[in-house]
Amino acid sequence: MLSKERMGEISLAVLLEQFEREGLHVKPREILRDVANRAKKLGIPVGEMAEFTQMAVRAVCDRAVEALNRPHIE
Repeated sequence: MLSKERMGEISLAVLLEQFEREGLHVKPREILRDVANRAKKLGIPVGEMAEFTQMAVRAVCDRAVEALNRPHIE
């Protein structure tokens, strides 16, 4: 049986892959509304959902910057 920590790691990996595949909203109002709505729907404190979202957005942005830093074929 998976530990809660491992389930969290897997869930985060799935979420980041989904963000990369489907895109990420970068409009602040949309992000704030989505955070509040998801927190309410899932029964998670808004502050915790906001912290998680910040971490996920940073991870996706970091991956994008890494891709831009790779040598390009011209």
